Amino acid sequence: MFNIIAAYIPEAEVLDLFAGTGNLGIEALSRGAANAVFADKSAECVNIIKDNLNHTKLSDKAKVLSGDASMVLMRLKNEGKRFDLIFLDPPYNTGLAQEMLSGIAQYELLKTDGLIVAESDRQDTLPENVGNLRLIRQQKYGDTMLWLYKYGLDGNEN
Repeated sequence: MFNIIAAYIPEAEVLDLFAGTGNLGIEALSRGAANAVFADKSAECVNIIKDNLNHTKLSDKAKVLSGDASMVLMRLKNEGKRFDLIFLDPPYNTGLAQEMLSGIAQYELLKTDGLIVAESDRQDTLPENVGNLRLIRQQKYGDTMLWLYKYGLDGNEN
């Protein structure tokens, strides 16, 4: 995955939503992202993310938020945050991926030239268009699907 998105990482502001252990955001930071916001509703995951950031000495480039993903998106909107790269890895087969894509589009949390990397079970289907977001690529990795979204201009990818 990181080979596909390499061009988006240098100096990127990253959101790792449903962060789990924080591995996606931490990998982006280790590859040159400027900073990252990690969000997960599990207190255990939040503690693991903080431990992993301390262990990798990347805490100074990170902010860790605890809470429901919808509330986190609203909080980020209210803070005026926008991101170059958003990782979206919700629990599979829950409908949360599409719901969060809608929230990201509605709250305009992606910068104009930014990229969303959504993960799902390969059985899941995500839409080609969500608000002003357009699917630009799908990639299957074993039982996982990657869905890459950008803003579209008049129905065309930029």
